[in-house]
Amino acid sequence: MDIKIQKATTEDFDEILNWRNDDLSRLMSRSQERVSIEEQHKWFDSYLTGNKITIYMGYWSEKKIGVCYFNFDEESKMSEVSININPNFRGLGLSRQFLMNALSAFRKINTSLIRAVVKKSNKPSISIFKTCDFTLIDEDTKYFYFNYK
Repeated sequence: MDIKIQKATTEDFDEILNWRNDDLSRLMSRSQERVSIEEQHKWFDSYLTGNKITIYMGYWSEKKIGVCYFNFDEESKMSEVSININPNFRGLGLSRQFLMNALSAFRKINTSLIRAVVKKSNKPSISIFKTCDFTLIDEDTKYFYFNYK
């Protein structure tokens, strides 16, 4: 399986917003509210103009299969990773390779600790992060906290 990644561009804005507002994506996110176009523009503009957010798009057979982003926190020197698969490509076994490729690309530009915060009910994401060498380091009533090696 050959999954390519590249940094997101303004042409990816609509897909990322649509995938984020997908019912299952919202259910598995910390915030289940729909993201407005204004909120998305603010977030995406901070990516385009700063160095705290890194967004990768995944491609398989020239089709966009998902988005993976890293949000770097200057104070903690930690980056939180999140992955969202295009609803049309879920369940095809693409997440693991996409996440591994995104991690590899991110490591070339940022060596911070990488953390994933996953809802306890999100069994597919828990499995993906575990198979991608993330280690469970903590939990609370709603979330598991994983660190990348």
